[in-house]
Amino acid sequence: MRSRLKPKNLLANTGNEKHYTGGRVANSQPVNFASQPKVFIAYSHKDMRWKEYVQSHLQVAEKHLKLTIWDDRQIGTGNAWLNEIERALSSARVALLLVSHHSLTSNFILNYEVASLMTRRAQGGLDIYPLIIRGCDWKAAEWLAGMNLRPEFGKPLAEFTVAKRDSAMAEICREIREIISAE
Repeated sequence: MRSRLKPKNLLANTGNEKHYTGGRVANSQPVNFASQPKVFIAYSHKDMRWKEYVQSHLQVAEKHLKLTIWDDRQIGTGNAWLNEIERALSSARVALLLVSHHSLTSNFILNYEVASLMTRRAQGGLDIYPLIIRGCDWKAAEWLAGMNLRPEFGKPLAEFTVAKRDSAMAEICREIREIISAE
């Protein structure tokens, strides 16, 4: 009787990955995340799937360049979440704003995160990078209507085929890399 081979889970942890634990890469020297350019991801939790998709593309730069990606899922249990968000916002070089009808109707995103991001942008040192992920009336938001959005022409990522979506994300990641490396 022939044994059946199970397909290898390509997403399984092989043990070769680096794991971040308390500011230290396992089995290496401490990592000073504060000195690395940071990409802050602002999104609605209703768009978690999109945040994970975008973040997976950004992780190429995170793994190969000195870059830190931050989102609110990195806030530890028991930590003061608003303080953690403020700290991340204040140290970000790029704010990637995932735009959807969910984010454009979130009181916290509009009244706190967007207000803080616009203030930091006006003071200099922060680029806001709006990324349309789902179809929505983003032109109704005056603060957003005057910005250059991605993908080009304001076409939402959700309307792209998988291959075109991946190509658009590769271009977006390249643009973010150029913003950070221009320092």
